[in-house]
Amino acid sequence: LASRANVWEGVLGVGYEAGLKWHRYLGTAMVVSVAGHALLMNYEWATDPDLSWWSGAINMKWYDPNVAIGGPDEGKTCSVVATILATCGNGHWWVIPTIQFVCYFMWFPAMALALTYYVRRKHWEVFYYLHHVFLILVPVTFYHSWEVWHYSYIGVALWVYNKALAASRSSMEVEVLQIEACADDVTMLSLHRKDGRPIDHIAGQFSYLCVPEIDPWQHHPFTVSSEEGRWTHHIKGMGEGTWTGLLNERVKAGEPVSIRYHGPYGAPAFQSPVVEDYLLLYVGGIGCTPAMSMLATWHAAAASGVKVPFTRLVWVARTTQLFEIWGELLRKLAAESGQFEVCLHCKSAVGSTEEKLGLSVISTRPRAADELAAMVQYAAQNGGSGGIGAFA
Repeated sequence: LASRANVWEGVLGVGYEAGLKWHRYLGTAMVVSVAGHALLMNYEWATDPDLSWWSGAINMKWYDPNVAIGGPDEGKTCSVVATILATCGNGHWWVIPTIQFVCYFMWFPAMALALTYYVRRKHWEVFYYLHHVFLILVPVTFYHSWEVWHYSYIGVALWVYNKALAASRSSMEVEVLQIEACADDVTMLSLHRKDGRPIDHIAGQFSYLCVPEIDPWQHHPFTVSSEEGRWTHHIKGMGEGTWTGLLNERVKAGEPVSIRYHGPYGAPAFQSPVVEDYLLLYVGGIGCTPAMSMLATWHAAAASGVKVPFTRLVWVARTTQLFEIWGELLRKLAAESGQFEVCLHCKSAVGSTEEKLGLSVISTRPRAADELAAMVQYAAQNGGSGGIGAFA
């Protein structure tokens, strides 16, 4: 549910964002169920008065991992082939300590870290690679109890199919038309498909990008930040050692950057023709990219005579350098005061910044509830039957 080329998106009609939520729910439920199974099993061992079956297993041939400790072949040594195929019964001596070692010392710690918000937000690469412990867990689980395949072969088959589909789709290289290290550690990428086909994205959608020079296995999702018909990404460097930080460092150093992509994906909040008469776009920091894509698209559409909704942009940033990256578009929007309204907020705003940007910057932080109430009041004063939409 949280992977690229996810087959469930089409089967269940579940979007990527909703899939992430259910991925976390189901993953947590699996961790809890496996932990409960292990705890109950250990409780049974601890409360067994003589541990008869456990003692019998040890006294058989403790040095031979292929001795069956249950079933019709109890006490017999299994061949290597029989062990692999699990036809010797589900009672091999080594299946119990093997699965316990993997669970207690590898899978449980990995999932405990991967499930934490801090690791996911601050150390994404660690979070990503911890998930691959399941590549060890699944085969060991089959060895632990061969009956598991009855319940999991469909999931394993879908995972293999998903990976094959993702690999085929993400092998397409694109041409980098322009790459630039902008202010505030933002990297701007302007791309073009080498086969000449357009990307055909809808404003607000995202694509997965891979930079083989950084890591050939990692694909990261980034929203297309340009209007429909152009393909540009603005990627904020999130610190030293992170994937985005390494990308920004490569660009600053003038080192080569090649791109493989996969997409576009996502169901945008608003698509042309927009049915709402009034829209409020309330964004923060580099999270402005989908709003910038929508605004650039609607501004171009309005210039050609297409009816677009009155749109108010409320953008909060830590530094005004981020505003300057989209300064040209912001000034064009502000000039169309009857169609667009631009409200920029930054605590570090100074007069020289406003002069350079050509727009006023408010030094206080806005309240979303107040902004929405103001939009409702504006709509009531100006009428219309399309209603109000909001994006945050």
